Amino acid sequence: MIRLAAALLLCLPAVLTAKDAVKPPESKLYTMDNDYFSCVIPAAWKFTRDTSYEEEDGIYGIELAAPNSGKAPALIFVTYYAPGNSDFKGHDDFLARNSKNSLGETKSPTETYGPVKKAEVGKSKSKAFSLARERKRFLHPEGKSEESVVLRETIYVVPAAKKGGFHVLHFSAPKADYGKYLPVFRRLADSFKGV
Repeated sequence: MIRLAAALLLCLPAVLTAKDAVKPPESKLYTMDNDYFSCVIPAAWKFTRDTSYEEEDGIYGIELAAPNSGKAPALIFVTYYAPGNSDFKGHDDFLARNSKNSLGETKSPTETYGPVKKAEVGKSKSKAFSLARERKRFLHPEGKSEESVVLRETIYVVPAAKKGGFHVLHFSAPKADYGKYLPVFRRLADSFKGV
């Protein structure tokens, strides 16, 4: 009996203490101009917003880049595509063009696209669509280097109920770092509120 108890103790995983747990990054609430969307964003991530073509193109968005994330950073994009925007006719057009490669394939030697699925996003459980994909990207496409990285991506497309148009929440990270940064994206998506 004592041998059995000793064997069970050796098989039990180590118990994590509070100091061993991974602490979520500090965050802050961000609200896009005209209240197009709001969400909680990681405070330490690099924030970028290019306002120069927003009104003209009808596309309003932010980019967040993880700190110290290696050769290819983990990125989160949150974008509102207004009705009549310059890129997509609507959320169906976005999904059709982003759920397969330019040849219409869902699988190739460098790309894999999962099916579009129904989802819910944000505090209000807004109806959305999700898709996942993996794509090989060369780090120096303008040079002779063959150095590349496989990016794993999750995309939520949320039709905008009040003002028309749609929102896109896009998470991209090197496959090896995907799990490390996914909780940050989930927190943002869970806090998302669109127009």
